[in-house]
Amino acid sequence: MKKLFIMTFSLLLTAGTLLGDSMLKDFNINEYKNMYQITITFDTAPSYKEMTLDAPMRIVLDLQNTVMAPPKRTVTIQRPPFREIRVAQFTPSSVRFVLELSEKVIYTVAKNQNSLIISLPYRNEDKVDTVQRYVDVKVTPRPESVTLTRVKIGTPVKVLNEKEDWLLILLPDGQDGWVKKESIQL
Repeated sequence: MKKLFIMTFSLLLTAGTLLGDSMLKDFNINEYKNMYQITITFDTAPSYKEMTLDAPMRIVLDLQNTVMAPPKRTVTIQRPPFREIRVAQFTPSSVRFVLELSEKVIYTVAKNQNSLIISLPYRNEDKVDTVQRYVDVKVTPRPESVTLTRVKIGTPVKVLNEKEDWLLILLPDGQDGWVKKESIQL
């Protein structure tokens, strides 16, 4: 079963930011339906160069005219396809962001105002869960939430996320919504 995978790594701001340099503020990893997104945020719009390296697979972003504090950070992630994120002040005016992966993946990097977003699809699992009884699929994980649809016993679903006693499921028609955990055979 997939669980929501959110990690946030804050970097300290420093008063030593040089005029014209962007400050790398933080980065986080979020899991969505079929992808992971790593969002790197800055105090101003970033400028970057991108490359990949093999053995092991690494996505490297050289963040130009950027500073960070502390000057180095390494985060080990024990969840495929991730191995480690390394961020360091590479030169006095550039930061290198390295995302090391356990396997070769297709990815994209997009600029969105004061952030960069690295998107990586993840393999869909072959495992399919089934609905055990008629169940209302809700918009949010609350009993009083609006019902999107009602699914029949035996309907195949894929569990995308878990929150307390609720599961976010993907239905065969592509809709997703929340159901009580006891209504799904895992």
